Amino acid sequence: MLIKVYVPLKSLVLIEPTEAPSQIGSIIVPSNVHITLPSEGTVVAVGPELMTTDENGRKIPKPGSIQVGMFVMHHLYSGTKIKINGKEYLLIEEKDIHAIIRTKIVPDTPVEEIVPDKELVEAG
Repeated sequence: MLIKVYVPLKSLVLIEPTEAPSQIGSIIVPSNVHITLPSEGTVVAVGPELMTTDENGRKIPKPGSIQVGMFVMHHLYSGTKIKINGKEYLLIEEKDIHAIIRTKIVPDTPVEEIVPDKELVEAG
């Protein structure tokens, strides 16, 4: 059996997009209804410009760059849609990724009191 393996070039990133929900709150969404979601997905591969080598010669992510496994928000209309083994992916440039999405457990805190990570605010 042959399978295709896609390796992004330069600073390209391969993203597995988030699937549209089949239910929003208590509303069941029919499969033929188009829902515009924020453009989010999980990084599954990165190009060589986003990697470096360590002292042992192994490829590792460059500090501060997008890495495999990150959940990201990207530009809505960027990139190229491709199918790999029947699954849809998006190949985009790193510059079209706008944010890394992190989740936190915040116990019973009103939304007005939630402040972004101090490190993210200072970096921005």
